[in-house]
Amino acid sequence: IYFFLILIGALTLGKFTMSSDGGVAFSQIVQHYAGYVGQALLATLMTVTCLTTAVALVAAIGQDFHKYFPRYSYRVWMVL
Repeated sequence: IYFFLILIGALTLGKFTMSSDGGVAFSQIVQHYAGYVGQALLATLMTVTCLTTAVALVAAIGQDFHKYFPRYSYRVWMVL
């Protein structure tokens, strides 16, 4: 995946205005090659990726807090 990201970035040098933000550059590249459908797919994938990371973090924090503060159940820590 990283190889192809590097390749796409190298092939599109000079086609877009320079940006210090990688997200903007990646969005411009997706817009160029895949249009609005690609933008929608990118937005969906980014949302799902962030949600899975957030769920994993909440589960890990709930597990650790339950371990160190067993007075409250794992479910309570998850809700908090």
